[in-house]
Amino acid sequence: MLHKERIWELVARRLAGEITTTEQRELEELLEAHPDLHFSIDLILSEWKLSGEKEQISEEEYFNRHIQRLQLYRAIEKPLSRNRYIYLSSALILVLVIAGWLWILKGNNPADTPNVQNPQLSFTVPSGKRWNQTLPDGTQIWLNSGSEFTYADDGKARIVHLKGEGFFNVAKDENHPFLIHTPSMTVRVTGTSFNLKAYPQDPTEEMSLISGSVKIKPKASSEEIQLKPTEKLILKKDAASGKISVNDGMVISEQNLLVMTHINLLEEDSSVLETEWIKNRLVFEDESLEDLVTKFKRWYGVTILVMKDDLKSKRFTGNFEQENVHQAIQALKITGGFDYSSRNDTIWIY
Repeated sequence: MLHKERIWELVARRLAGEITTTEQRELEELLEAHPDLHFSIDLILSEWKLSGEKEQISEEEYFNRHIQRLQLYRAIEKPLSRNRYIYLSSALILVLVIAGWLWILKGNNPADTPNVQNPQLSFTVPSGKRWNQTLPDGTQIWLNSGSEFTYADDGKARIVHLKGEGFFNVAKDENHPFLIHTPSMTVRVTGTSFNLKAYPQDPTEEMSLISGSVKIKPKASSEEIQLKPTEKLILKKDAASGKISVNDGMVISEQNLLVMTHINLLEEDSSVLETEWIKNRLVFEDESLEDLVTKFKRWYGVTILVMKDDLKSKRFTGNFEQENVHQAIQALKITGGFDYSSRNDTIWIY
């Protein structure tokens, strides 16, 4: 109990900008010992960072608004317990006290607040975790490891910014479009389900349409591309410098930067490979070790280093569900002809 009280004290000092280097290191060590508080604290820190409200509201209204938002969050692994909810509510009260103090120090000047629309929801999914929740409009979303997500409703459109991977089952509303902005494209939907993969570190962005219809506008093009169910669009990041157009429904790119294909169905049960991750299954077909290492890093939240370049091109097919990272690497080793060693959260393949 004393450790958790110390965590909230250190979080308050961080929010106030008074935390020292030693205290920050202490906070990190305490969080390692109490991983159940990671989500709550990440939520508070992200909300605090984006909490410059345009209009002045009462503390009571501000607190109630946060409580309503918190009720939207549910982890796949387990929901918020009563104790975690109490800790989170207590921390939010502490945030409000600090917010009021900083507001007074600023002179209560609206000009100090950036002229941006604050998202109603904003959070980051840690590596090794996956999250599922329902948005205020009824849309269901699943977010994969290492994803950053914001959601806002301006009365005319539902606006999402995504860096990472998400599966969306969008609530239908033809007069209220659902817009998703990624680093390389904008996706426009009214009601449909699809998987969107847009990690900034990856060389491509991928849209896999399961049902309904979507329109995609690459940032390098002035035209929209419409997808039909089972179609998949792969956009190479270099498209920012390429010329893209649409002619008779065919995607044309001078540098072949856009590829139109179809979603992949698994032979065993005809399930969609691109969406197996929402079932907590890591599935891959004929993928290079280099690409698998990227997936493993996100999936398991570890660091993996391939020490020999010739190993990176080796290809693998398989799936993991209950296996931990060492069991998964051991399974690849059997067919891959490599060895490995590990220490803490780092694995070396050679």
